[in-house]
Amino acid sequence: SFYILNPYTSAYVGVRLTEITAIFLVTAIFYLFLKFMKTKIPAYLFFLAVFLGFLPFVRPGYLFFSLFVMIILIIKAVSYTAKTISKIFLVTVISIVFFSFFIFNIARNYLYFKQAAVLTVDSLFVREFYISLFIDSFEKNKNIPKQVTEIYQEYSRTTNASEWKKMAQKYSNLAMEEIYRDPVLFIVRRIRKLWIVWEKHELFSYENPKNDNVTQLVYWSNIIIFMICAIGISFWVRKKKEVWFTLLFFFLVAYITVLHAFTITAERFSLPAYSLIFLFAGYGLWTILTRLSNIFTHQKKENI
Repeated sequence: SFYILNPYTSAYVGVRLTEITAIFLVTAIFYLFLKFMKTKIPAYLFFLAVFLGFLPFVRPGYLFFSLFVMIILIIKAVSYTAKTISKIFLVTVISIVFFSFFIFNIARNYLYFKQAAVLTVDSLFVREFYISLFIDSFEKNKNIPKQVTEIYQEYSRTTNASEWKKMAQKYSNLAMEEIYRDPVLFIVRRIRKLWIVWEKHELFSYENPKNDNVTQLVYWSNIIIFMICAIGISFWVRKKKEVWFTLLFFFLVAYITVLHAFTITAERFSLPAYSLIFLFAGYGLWTILTRLSNIFTHQKKENI
């Protein structure tokens, strides 16, 4: 269904990347969240905790997104029932389910590397932030700067905690030096990257036709989808439908936008939000067509 309804995901269905899995998990999280809000069935909280716990291992950058949604779930679980025992039980269960995904990783990192890291012992944010100072996106920067090549060759070759700290500190210092060298460029690049992650220039990243007309068609089709999505959201908000669901969608969009302004940026990184963008775009298109149909029907009746 992703392949049919969302053309931007088609190229990744048979590719060994995390995008399709991330799209499925994010879509499942929003679906289960909506089902719980409508039915108040506790079982949905259990499955939500499962998907939220698994998501950071597919896309590590979504760790804080998962934590944020878990906080919302705990708040909802507390308000779900008036019985104190039921509240404690529900919160305990979903918390254990969520954090159980990290227990093995923390234990393994401590056992082998003497560091109780949740995901990886390397400071990935430092690496991604440093690279983002030299690359707007991998689609726009065809020539990889030597600084990026060097950090990829050096950064994860360390073997103990003290070396990891030294490596992270080294590239933190280099990043600050680069920012001080040209702070205006740093700001301009952050602003530019806010939009770059949402751009789409091609459907098939590895076998895309080298045709400017096709590129422009894909690019402007994506913008039109955003415009229809915005219309759909405005109609949705006016009807005050599922406020929490809408707020969570806005948070996801903001999270993806800001996260990749300070890390490596690629057009495919925004794909996990596209199932929801298409959902609101479909609602917007349906609303527009319905209103146009009502106008034409009303005019016909007046003419008669």
